[in-house]
Amino acid sequence: MDGNLAMANQLEQPDWVHRQRVIFVGVHNKPGMLELDSKTRTGKLVDRVINWLQYELNLSGFIFIKSNLFDIEYWPKNQTFVLNNQWVEHWKDRVNYSSNDIIITLGHTVNEIFRKAKVKSIKLGHPSAVWSKEKQEDYILNAAIKFSEYSNNER
Repeated sequence: MDGNLAMANQLEQPDWVHRQRVIFVGVHNKPGMLELDSKTRTGKLVDRVINWLQYELNLSGFIFIKSNLFDIEYWPKNQTFVLNNQWVEHWKDRVNYSSNDIIITLGHTVNEIFRKAKVKSIKLGHPSAVWSKEKQEDYILNAAIKFSEYSNNER
């Protein structure tokens, strides 16, 4: 009977529960926009990285999530506020974090906060600093290489 109940519980869970999640983590929201919104230069480059991972690395079965560490619309000025590890815990709650998630942190500030909180992540530079088409292509390729290396080391 217990085996049947476990099977029934699995059947009731949505498909995404069983699929690998890749979560991009930026810094903060822009007023009136979604997290890492596709209307921004940063969001557009993250979309291109996601597209590359889905189709060039054949990860179309993965779930890709765009998020920001700080659930605020303006960059905080107080350094103690910025470097507080409680923000990582708050972020984990917001995205329903699982240790199986693959985290891609964007930019020095987010990279450091996640490192200090001892959350494994793939560390990338912040996409807003990438302007030229050539540098964007380099950024996407670098992201794919780091993702592949991370995935191979985690197996």
